[in-house]
Formats: sequence, structure tokens, C-alpha cells
Amino acid sequence: MRSLSHYAGMDLGTSAWCKVDQTMINLFAEATGDKQYIHTQPELAANSVFEGTIAHGLLTLSLIPQWLYPMLTPICPADCTLVNYGIDKLRFLHPVKSNSYIRCSIKLSGCDQRSAHEWLLKLHVEVQIHGVEKLALVAEVLTLMLTAPDKDENTIR
Repeated sequence: MRSLSHYAGMDLGTSAWCKVDQTMINLFAEATGDKQYIHTQPELAANSVFEGTIAHGLLTLSLIPQWLYPMLTPICPADCTLVNYGIDKLRFLHPVKSNSYIRCSIKLSGCDQRSAHEWLLKLHVEVQIHGVEKLALVAEVLTLMLTAPDKDENTIR
């Protein structure tokens, strides 16, 4: 059993590619009410600086947990709970055009034990766009790892 702090600085991996299509963008627009034409109207967006519709930056950001939690599984206790805690830094660097494929690379940049049953994980996250040199986004994501009070929270698999 290793201490969680042993993994600080570790690359957790890179996800599989995920297609961001117009249906996903439209569903996000409906859910959030952000129906700006650059996201939802392909005909109008074709004449924009983007030459087509683009995903909402917050849509791209919202996909991170689906990649993050499986990457944390190998180093976290089986019965832990992972909770989004915040973002220290976030930059949207390049638009994600409709029908693009994106993936995420994650590095555990730090971990601080806040209490006997709580760790704050600091994660450096980069979202790549297939075929595009520039990253879609870079973020310093904060996640709380909570363990049950009767478990040994100082050791992990």
C-alpha cells in the first residue's frame, strides 16, 4: 500500500478520443440556455470567423470528469467518493469545431490531506483536438477525494 502523496507528479494518462458533434452541442445549448448562433446555427456560423459551429467552452470543460474519474481509479481507494471542488486556472485556447474529436491528458500535480478522511487533488488537465496543434483548453482542476471514516485513508492501492 502506498501513500497518495507518492503519486504527486504522476501522469495519470490520456483518454480515448471523444467526438463532439452537433447533437451534443445542441443538447448542451438546450440544457444551459446558451443558444448563441456560433454553437447552434450551422448556416449562420459558416459565415463566422469559425467557419462553422463550435462547442461551448463550458461543454468541453464539462467532459473532463468522464475522463478524470477512470484515470484516478488505480490510485484511489475503491470506496472513495470524488467530488468536483473547483478550478484554480482555466484557459480556453482553441475552439472545438463541431464533429471534432477531443481527448484529455491528466497529471496529478499535487495532493494535500485536509483531514483524516479528505484529500485535495490538484490535477493539470489538457484537452487536445485531433489534428490541431493548439490545445482546446488547459486547466488546474481541484477534486476532493473523500474516504469513509472507518477506512485507512492514508494508504491506497
